Amino acid sequence: LHLAMDAEERATLVKTYLSMLEAGEVTKEHRELILPALFRSSPTGIVKDDGGPSLQIEAITRHLGKSSSG
Repeated sequence: LHLAMDAEERATLVKTYLSMLEAGEVTKEHRELILPALFRSSPTGIVKDDGGPSLQIEAITRHLGKSSSG
């Protein structure tokens, strides 16, 4: 149940992000908030993992920030 709720939240974030992107309203600050939330780890309830943001996600976020300014 909690994974379904998590997936629903992420779907809402994706839809919001894509709408903002289409409207030309996405800023670097928006990306810094939305992308880590989208790609965060999801606890399954089986393994207790307090995993923080992935280094790969941070690299993607930095890359997207650079490509939007250039």
